[in-house]
Amino acid sequence: MQFDFQPYEGAGALRFGMTPEKVKKVLGDPDERLVRNKYSEMLGTFEYLYNAIGLHIHFNWNDSLDSISFMAPASLTFREKDLMSVPFYELRDWIRDIDPAAEDVEDPDIQSNLLGITTYSPNAEDDPTEPAESIMIFKREYFEDWDRRRKEVTQ
Repeated sequence: MQFDFQPYEGAGALRFGMTPEKVKKVLGDPDERLVRNKYSEMLGTFEYLYNAIGLHIHFNWNDSLDSISFMAPASLTFREKDLMSVPFYELRDWIRDIDPAAEDVEDPDIQSNLLGITTYSPNAEDDPTEPAESIMIFKREYFEDWDRRRKEVTQ
């Protein structure tokens, strides 16, 4: 399934801020509703897993879609490039060309706050021809919202 990515808006028909019910109208019932761990439970967050199409839809404590993880067989396109099919190091260089301020996170991965995107590529160093294992896109102020919520819950 192909999704065209728009920074800080969403991908395809999926839009940040959607409720779980609206996501189900677009994608149907998920394979699984998942609360990752006790920390997720404490924060009130959960995910809808759509493994057959390669999506994990992340909802925050307000039941609002705040990030989407894409993995095979999903296709995530941006500026006519399929981000899920290019070799990881080519993708990383391409992101840096668009956003020179993109940050390295857990080498070799990269995060662009300009685009609202981060990669996960644990095998890239072993096989540089492999594409990213997953790519997560996120809403504006995603990390700031999480920091605020953590402080609220732990106080």
